Amino acid sequence: MKSFGLRIGLFIFFLNACSPNEIRIGGECRGLVGDTVVLYGLSAENGDTLLLAVQRVEKGIIDLRTDELQLPAKVGLGIGGKKIFFIVDSKEIVCLGKEEQDSSKIRIESGELEREYQVVYRILNQKYEMPAQKLQEKIQVLEGRQEKTESERKALEELYRNLDRCKRYKKEYIKKTIQANPTHELSLFLLWDELGDEVECQDSLFREMKIMNKKSNIYRLLAQKLL
Repeated sequence: MKSFGLRIGLFIFFLNACSPNEIRIGGECRGLVGDTVVLYGLSAENGDTLLLAVQRVEKGIIDLRTDELQLPAKVGLGIGGKKIFFIVDSKEIVCLGKEEQDSSKIRIESGELEREYQVVYRILNQKYEMPAQKLQEKIQVLEGRQEKTESERKALEELYRNLDRCKRYKKEYIKKTIQANPTHELSLFLLWDELGDEVECQDSLFREMKIMNKKSNIYRLLAQKLL
């Protein structure tokens, strides 16, 4: 992957002169020349993505445009061999850069909804994902032993129970967060991202929600899938 500048500004413009729905995502990335940048949208069909815009970058300038989004929406940016998904809302600036500690990681700083989403994501990661990962590592070690003692078999059973409990508690936390915020559009993204494998639960929670903006991409995706 080619190196990027330390910080890239991606600006989202609403170009009413061309189309009331047209959005332009653009900015300067000096280390990105001759590469192809792709903008993706989400599809209700099996979590697939839709191609919204493609550009071959010249002189490090990114200029992607689409009129197929009703905000807020989650989009994916394919850049430097990576695909990064983030929420685009009514805010006008998205910043893209690299983590100072790891130059291979790309950082996205979007609008208010994306910042709120990242707060919830960090809570989920610290309380559930990291403990679950440690449990899985211990399970992998014990499962790799061809001959297990009785105590090891019991330990393995307990690890599986704890892992199942961790996953269950995570889903319960997400459900309660959505139920406590039925009018907040952030709940739509949590419903889509975190409970996608539980259609009945998705359907029940979605019907309880009281979202005013029913024209957004994320609302219509869920409605298309569930209603």
